[in-house]
Amino acid sequence: MVRVSVTQDDIDKGVPHVAYACPVARAVGRAMGGDGFVLVESERIECTLQHKGFETHSWETPEVVQKFIERFDEEGGHERVSPFEFDLPG
Repeated sequence: MVRVSVTQDDIDKGVPHVAYACPVARAVGRAMGGDGFVLVESERIECTLQHKGFETHSWETPEVVQKFIERFDEEGGHERVSPFEFDLPG
């Protein structure tokens, strides 16, 4: 199980409507070791790890993450969301 913590810094630096630069992508990358490429979509989260020979992990996007992304991507979304945590299997 991988515990992912989306921080206020992730929210402040995240980019709405950009799957690889949203707050969740930043947090997943950090939780997985910091040198991966992360793509967060409504149905899947994918992470490719450079330090593990470009090993790729893929998970179904948890409902709490889907709701966060929807709110974050709205106009003024940075103010509509708060830090949170979630788990990814594995």
